Amino acid sequence: MSVPQKRILLVDDDPDISAAMKLLLNMADFDVTQSNTFGQALEHAEGEQFDLFILDSHIYDQSGVDLCARIRSFNRSTPIMFCSADSQPDDKDKGLQAGAQVYMTKPIDFDDLIRVVRRLAPANPL
Repeated sequence: MSVPQKRILLVDDDPDISAAMKLLLNMADFDVTQSNTFGQALEHAEGEQFDLFILDSHIYDQSGVDLCARIRSFNRSTPIMFCSADSQPDDKDKGLQAGAQVYMTKPIDFDDLIRVVRRLAPANPL
């Protein structure tokens, strides 16, 4: 019997980065749903079960920090991580204060990303 894939909601407004991250996460055996707007991401987060949210600080119609806080208003348990080009300490503090467990800055090393994702959304025990 196979173990179900962990589900990730990936929210990033850059289609190239989003597509590359999705491909790499799929190759690491994660099921990834992509979104590039606040509204679409919120709809997915409210209506579906995910094991991890990966957010960018900037999305087309609002901030990723606002999205993080909004997700935390109805989901306190699913881990959230940021992958953002915003690298100032204040940016990181805002993301963590909004409810994220991890804040990684771009460019992101793929091995580091997968290691953190697996820590936040570990495989189901056999």
